[in-house]
Amino acid sequence: MTVLKTPWDGHWMYAEYVAFFHHALGVSAYLSAYRAESGNNWEPAETPEARMIDKATGADLAFLQGFSDWIATNIFGTPNDVFGNHPIANGETVH
Repeated sequence: MTVLKTPWDGHWMYAEYVAFFHHALGVSAYLSAYRAESGNNWEPAETPEARMIDKATGADLAFLQGFSDWIATNIFGTPNDVFGNHPIANGETVH
């Protein structure tokens, strides 16, 4: 199973990032800006057959991964952006 990777994986603020990402998926201005910048114009399929194709080709996850990366870089921030000099290793805060 392929999973979405974020810079917040393993961080104590991961749930906040996921909640914001979920919210961002419903904000047309964010989606439009990402599509314009990335050129990825994927839209959720409307039929079960088309959804199966998107899943099999990875088009759905590719869009979500790209959008997640864009949100972290341009809107929400990464742990390094938010916490400055706190070292981050593989998405986890090093204590």
